[in-house]
Amino acid sequence: VKPYPTGAPADFSNSVGLYRISSEISATQGQVNEALTFKLRISGKGNLKLLNAPNIDFPNDFEVYEPKTNEKIAANLEGMSGYREWEYILIPRYPGNYEIPQVSFSYLDLGTKKYKRIASNPINVSIEGSVMDSKGGVIVNPKNDVTLLNKDIRYIESEWNQGQSIRSFSAASKWFWLLVMLIALGF
Repeated sequence: VKPYPTGAPADFSNSVGLYRISSEISATQGQVNEALTFKLRISGKGNLKLLNAPNIDFPNDFEVYEPKTNEKIAANLEGMSGYREWEYILIPRYPGNYEIPQVSFSYLDLGTKKYKRIASNPINVSIEGSVMDSKGGVIVNPKNDVTLLNKDIRYIESEWNQGQSIRSFSAASKWFWLLVMLIALGF
C-alpha cells in the first residue's frame, strides 16, 4: 500500500478516484416559510460509499433539516462508479436575497497522482413574503423564541369554578367497590 502524497488539502477526506460535483435547488424564488429542496451530488469513480455529506454553510435565516442520502453505486472489474446525493429541506424564515455558497470537495486523482479540488456553483435564492402569519397566529422559529401575534397566551386556570360539578370515581367511592364486586362475581 502506497502512502498518500504530501501536500493534502485541509478538506481532504481520504477520497481517491475521479469525481464530479453538482448542486441544484427546487426553486430560485420562493416564499417565507415554504420549503425548498437543495440537492448536492458527487458522482464518478471511487469508493463512493465512504463519502460523507460535506459541510455546507447555509444562510442563518434558513431552517435546515438533516439530509436524506440517495445513492446509485455499481461495482465491476474497473471499481466502483455511480453517485451519492444529499437532499436537504430548507425553510426560509425571512424575506430577502440569499446565496447558498459553493461546496468544495477534495480528492486524490489516481491518474495524475495529485490532489484535486472541485466545487459546485453558488446558487442565488430570492425569498418574498412577510414574517407575519396571515391568520395572526404563532410563528415558530427554532433559532429564536416563539413569536406570538395578535393575542396573548392563554393561561391555565388555577381557580375552581363552583358552577361546574365533576363526579368522583375513586377507590374511596362505593360505586368503585360495587363495580369491582360485580366484575368478580361475573368471573
